[in-house]
Amino acid sequence: MRHHKYALAVAAASVGLMVAGCGSMTDLNYTYAEPLPTQQIPAPTDTRSTDAPGPTATTPAATTPTAPRSTPSATQAPEQPQPDPNVRPTIRDTPGAEATRSTLTIETRTLAGAPIRDVTVRASHFTECDIDGPILGAEPERDYFAQSSVEGYATITVPAGCFHYGIESLPNSVYPIPEGMHTVNNLESGQSATGELRFYDGPRGLSSNWVPATINVNDASSEHNIAGHEITIHRCGDPSTSWGTPPSDASGRIHIALDPGCYAATHVRGNTGYFLTEPVVYFNVGSSPNHVSVTQNAPDTVGEKSGTIAIVARTESGQPVEGLTIGIVRTPTCPLSSFEGASTAVGTVVTDSSGSASLTATTGCYGAAISPDTHPNIGPQVAELVDDGQTVTMTFVLPDPVTEDDLTDDADADQDSGSAD
Repeated sequence: MRHHKYALAVAAASVGLMVAGCGSMTDLNYTYAEPLPTQQIPAPTDTRSTDAPGPTATTPAATTPTAPRSTPSATQAPEQPQPDPNVRPTIRDTPGAEATRSTLTIETRTLAGAPIRDVTVRASHFTECDIDGPILGAEPERDYFAQSSVEGYATITVPAGCFHYGIESLPNSVYPIPEGMHTVNNLESGQSATGELRFYDGPRGLSSNWVPATINVNDASSEHNIAGHEITIHRCGDPSTSWGTPPSDASGRIHIALDPGCYAATHVRGNTGYFLTEPVVYFNVGSSPNHVSVTQNAPDTVGEKSGTIAIVARTESGQPVEGLTIGIVRTPTCPLSSFEGASTAVGTVVTDSSGSASLTATTGCYGAAISPDTHPNIGPQVAELVDDGQTVTMTFVLPDPVTEDDLTDDADADQDSGSAD
């Protein structure tokens, strides 16, 4: 097994006083280094201030050592070698000796810079390392763990070596960027190293099926993406899910986590001097980037008229139908008997206990259909929003559900018919 070796300089300074032996706690014999012929051994001096308060202490008289002295030698002993200050100290992991520890600090932060707390980070320590980190196939010696702080830092005390680090566990509503293996190479004893784990920004409460989404913020005049713009969005048909994105980056893109489906952009946040080109801009989160166009024109010059599409679902007997899913699209022309062909998905709504649902939309032509198509005999509805504040209603009439009483009545009718025959 190949190990990194880390050195610790050991310097031994020569002292004149050496312990020769111990008879008891108060009976010590000393051997002094041989003085030069001209040297004198001074008696100890009492250095205490005479102005100090308290009782006066008796200074013991100096005593002459009783140990025999050797005859002075004409040749002076060589000096002890001194450590070279330019040589880096190393430490050796000898059995039973604790190595000097190092520090590994992992930053947990979103792409927009928001700290992520309570992320448990795992750092796997390896001693078989090469220039790229742990040797392929090597087994970790030990795993170390730490949890990120409110400021978004997880600090782990580790021995020297190289490391793989990653996520051990996450709190709710945290959306990690899958970036593969993270490596720290050749961390030496007593040194510090840093790393990062990155996350998408996103609204709280996304499902486990969330996906990375990209919104291009496009200047309608120049047709170029622009940086520094935050957009307010919500799920189509559900304004309660309203959420403000982080600002578009230097490339004019917003990289976030969202659940798949239809979204509505409702305005540009802050006083940037830009507005949406329409009061509501719809986009679908899927595999391709989405575009939100903005303009520096005032809102009253970009056709801000909007209205409400109301959905009513009832049975033939007039009972409300709850939980019916309706898909709504914007069509290029009006009127239409159907909305096949070129269209833009606007949103999906679900009827409530009163059999109703609604969606705010800009003026234009719209079609609605039951989705998924569980009622093939019920065709789509088409309507046009013309005036600002207008409400158009699309009604879906479903057959009454078959009840046990209906089945009993049918059986009785069949029996009566058979008896008559």
